[in-house]
Amino acid sequence: MLTYLILALLVGVVVRTMATTRQGGAASDKELTELRERMLRLEQSLETMTADMERVSEGQRFLTALLEERARTQPVIKPPPPPPPGG
Repeated sequence: MLTYLILALLVGVVVRTMATTRQGGAASDKELTELRERMLRLEQSLETMTADMERVSEGQRFLTALLEERARTQPVIKPPPPPPPGG
């Protein structure tokens, strides 16, 4: 979901830039520099989130393998039988 939010932000920046360009000519150097800086920060944030998500995925894979190994080595515990009727 966060990825979609970042993607929406990115699209908004691009659309705003295109609208500025169409309305009054090219954007000023200051605006272009600001947009480049924002895009760089956005790219760095996205790379950081990607690395974090990969770490989470690795943790999930490890935990799944650990639980599967435990399930193979430990005996299966069966629930107790239901009580006899009427008693």
